[in-house]
Amino acid sequence: AMLTKYGITAPTTWDELAADAAKLHKADKNAYLTNFTSDAGWYFGLLWQSGARPFVVDGSNITINFTSPEVTRVAKYWGELIKSGNLSPVTTYTNDWNTAMDKQTVACWPSGAWGGEYIASIAPTVKGNWEVTPIPQWTAGGAVNGNYGGSSIAVTSASQHQKAADEFARWLTTDPKATLSFANGAGNLYPVLGTTAADPAWINFTDPVFGGQETHKVMAAAGAQVDPSFGWSPFTDYVYQTYGDEVNKVIAGSITFEAAMADLQAKSTQFAKDQGFTVK
Repeated sequence: AMLTKYGITAPTTWDELAADAAKLHKADKNAYLTNFTSDAGWYFGLLWQSGARPFVVDGSNITINFTSPEVTRVAKYWGELIKSGNLSPVTTYTNDWNTAMDKQTVACWPSGAWGGEYIASIAPTVKGNWEVTPIPQWTAGGAVNGNYGGSSIAVTSASQHQKAADEFARWLTTDPKATLSFANGAGNLYPVLGTTAADPAWINFTDPVFGGQETHKVMAAAGAQVDPSFGWSPFTDYVYQTYGDEVNKVIAGSITFEAAMADLQAKSTQFAKDQGFTVK
């Protein structure tokens, strides 16, 4: 509704998003197209969509690259947006952000397929005024996506019923009825099975939060655009913590986002060596 008021349509490229962010905030000093979040999972999803491959692991050998053109364009882009003042200062998942989404002072959220249910819980005032659209592209007409977040079901070594727990976890993630129950209704999670994603009961779902839009069709198309070759390091906790420390410096204005990526490269490289990896 807010975008319609100012004649803005959902951006299809990252260049459009930056231009629309400036247009909206100029028209209404209290309104923002979106915000930046220091959430590492969100940022790595954007790196994934950019075609970056920060980590390639082969046994004890690891390649670390946070200075590639695919990483740098993401860092430069968000660094410039942060400096522009055209992004909301609220941080995602905070009470202030929840309020901003509900009052529509933040209009868009680049999110995973699970984001719709989150919006439903925090923005009841504007129920029905949302729309799911494909993520903006680096090249007009492109169809490239990444992955933000995810869930796993694990059986711990401390479990007294490992075999039963393992069988339950397998049923929960492979049975068509079980996976559909999580993917539709209150769960509204992206289905773990391709057969569930192709099930008419899922694909034809209409979401009242999004004005009755068939949101799952947009999500299914997006899921098919994700390159599964993206790799993670064996020490993601360290990488995420270091990223958070560095990006806080970017937000404070003490370093550029590109410098933060160079720092992340150097620190991750040293950490990998300290852990016994050979860094290529």
